[in-house]
Amino acid sequence: MGLLFGTATLSMAELERQPPCAQGLVGGNGGNTDLTEIVEAARAAGVPDTTLNRLLLAGVENRDLFNAMPEILCFLIRAHKENLPLEPLIYKIEEALAKRVQADKIITVLRREIENLDFARKLVRETLQSEEKLHSEAIIRLAEILRAGITKKEMDTFFKSTSVAPLPMRIVGVEIMAYCRQIHVDPDMIKKIIDAGIQYEGFTSDWRYLAKVIATARKRGLSDELISKTAIEILKEKGSVKDLMTELGFTNRDLRREPIK
Repeated sequence: MGLLFGTATLSMAELERQPPCAQGLVGGNGGNTDLTEIVEAARAAGVPDTTLNRLLLAGVENRDLFNAMPEILCFLIRAHKENLPLEPLIYKIEEALAKRVQADKIITVLRREIENLDFARKLVRETLQSEEKLHSEAIIRLAEILRAGITKKEMDTFFKSTSVAPLPMRIVGVEIMAYCRQIHVDPDMIKKIIDAGIQYEGFTSDWRYLAKVIATARKRGLSDELISKTAIEILKEKGSVKDLMTELGFTNRDLRREPIK
């Protein structure tokens, strides 16, 4: 699919307000920045044509959004240049366009997302302590956890306190911390479960859905104390979340029917 947008230019007054990556695209004309240059740079960075077209067409209808397009696109260009995952930023833009979010709020969200991704990458790099390839999935998941309510300080402290554990288990641990907090599980119970998962190396990727299991078990009249005790026993045996559900008397089918609200 090609781009649907023609040529648009930014005046000198608008240019002065543009982020560094937009100014860096200025050739030798010294007067105007061609918006299509910025669009093409975003396209070259890996932004899908469908996303660019939606953004550009929305800008035709909304002057504020049109004026903000260079800055919005520059977040994507920056992410590409800094080897940060593009997917979360593209998703945020698509979501904002679907909900008709104001341009200034889109910029705020993208700026925060870039900061979260950058922090997550640094944390992963420090954890690996090597030059091996950083996995985008780990960075994206950690950024999602920051959006879920865990602070950067909390995440950093958690990673330092669990330095002996493999990276995937630490990510699961901090996911449990974030999502169980959202459904108001007692902090001491959360800590005991996480400590058990790390100590006995029982955290597999499916344990990230523990909060959903707890929410479903609560609806069936089970207490948090029983759920926590059962989870710890399962983790000691390196069991799975499926094993936990079996012990609590339900299956994954029940889990799908009763999503966390």
